Amino acid sequence: MDKGSGKTAWAKHGCSLAQEVALLIDSKPHEEWLVVYHKAVNSGGIPDLIRGLLSTTPDHVSFLNWGRHQGTNEFRHVQNVILAGVNNYSEVDYEVMARCHSRIRSDEKVTKASVQAMEAGEHMHHILQALCRSAVRQGRASECGHCNAYIIAPKQSGIRDLIPVVFPSCAVSSWEPARVKATGKVQQALTYAERHFENYPEEVLRFADLRAEIGYDASNFSKRIRSHSIFKAGLEALGVGEVTVGNYRYRNALAKRPRSFRPVEGSSYVADV
Repeated sequence: MDKGSGKTAWAKHGCSLAQEVALLIDSKPHEEWLVVYHKAVNSGGIPDLIRGLLSTTPDHVSFLNWGRHQGTNEFRHVQNVILAGVNNYSEVDYEVMARCHSRIRSDEKVTKASVQAMEAGEHMHHILQALCRSAVRQGRASECGHCNAYIIAPKQSGIRDLIPVVFPSCAVSSWEPARVKATGKVQQALTYAERHFENYPEEVLRFADLRAEIGYDASNFSKRIRSHSIFKAGLEALGVGEVTVGNYRYRNALAKRPRSFRPVEGSSYVADV
């Protein structure tokens, strides 16, 4: 699946990513699964998030965080593996690795191609190690064991093209995002929020106003709407998050997420192209 799935992506869009993983697992409810995930996100809460979205029992799902993906045979019988993101380093880290392995001094320039080659090599190494925790290990002679591997990674990472290098003659296809539609009160709440931010993009939408629109009290709204996975995923798609307004200690409204870069009020600039 060509989709951002690093630590930042999981922190911002964890509900929608977890929903994709849960729907995939539910498609094979009688088979065992292994999910490799980022531990340093939401205090290690990705497994609980995925379990909470499953329609089937979570007993057939195991989790293994990056960092522990190289030294266990516990899951060698599992034929379905999800890499819910890939193990990334910063560009500086890849540059340092390239310098070290190529013996390039700090006062010498390292080429972009060398850094990219190091990044590709690290991706292939970690993918190989993670997938080899599964039934891939049960191979004979030059053939590995059968495994269905599902990987979420951004298109620009080039990982789709690296997979056949790691596993020659494997079959690579696309894992398309599910089209889950909201219904009932969840759909009503999302539609109201969407229209609000289309008309008033800079204004918050208080939960009290949203509750009044759909006819729910605070308790029912929290249980049936605010905590609903499809509602959360819908807000993420709208670029909307929960905020605190007024003299409250808890989040009581919705607002558009700030853009990464925006003009400074009262400033002027000249773009030199």
